[in-house]
Amino acid sequence: HAGQTYRLTGPQALTPADRVAVLAEVLGRPLRFDAQSNEEAHAELSTTMPPEYVEAFSQPGVIRGGFNCYRAAFRGRWQLEGDPKIYTPTLILWGDSDAVLPLAWSDKLPDFFPNLTFQKVEQAGHFLMREKPELVNQAITEFVLSEDR
Repeated sequence: HAGQTYRLTGPQALTPADRVAVLAEVLGRPLRFDAQSNEEAHAELSTTMPPEYVEAFSQPGVIRGGFNCYRAAFRGRWQLEGDPKIYTPTLILWGDSDAVLPLAWSDKLPDFFPNLTFQKVEQAGHFLMREKPELVNQAITEFVLSEDR
């Protein structure tokens, strides 16, 4: 390199609004971004999430990896070869009050899971295993032991 100094290059930092725009494009869903202070976001998360999750999500840079994954998908770095459907019998439980992944987003699941068993869970959010552990355990047990699949 003959003693030359080169400027660093690489991924540009995305603002939170940019991240939501990328996610909306990848998901093909309308999303909006409402700016909040750290305190406001912490308070809102605390209304629907267990304290341990709120603290984990509140750490600086914690969601960067997830958005980098979406950015890579958006830029076409994920190349699906062949049939992307999952034909294995699949159970999906979805909370009707999920603030992270709204129930309406479950509408495309049959397109990707032809052998889908879908169960809407009443009065539950995103953390079903914590919110309704008995129901989750029963549903999984019944699904695995079922001969109808």
